[in-house]
Amino acid sequence: MDYAFTLAISGSASGGLIYYKYIKRQRLYNSQYNIVAIAQTTPDKEPLKTAYLAELLNLSIDQPTNIFRFNTQAAQQKLLNSPLITHAYVKKTSSRNYLC
Repeated sequence: MDYAFTLAISGSASGGLIYYKYIKRQRLYNSQYNIVAIAQTTPDKEPLKTAYLAELLNLSIDQPTNIFRFNTQAAQQKLLNSPLITHAYVKKTSSRNYLC
């Protein structure tokens, strides 16, 4: 009786882990999770061109970037290396795969 219970629990845990890894892998390769937009806020009257920000962040329409593979800390550092940017904060919004 104990062996059946242990086997059932182990099997359930293993199945759950396999399913979790499957879902995680699916998110990394599914085009529905590609970054589709960049949003910015600025106290200045004129925001920076989105194309300029995309270039700084190595984002391209031709080579889409998955939002789950995008490193926000590295992106923030890339933005701060620009002479035009004094403050930067990068966050992901998964509702529409935006970068803010």
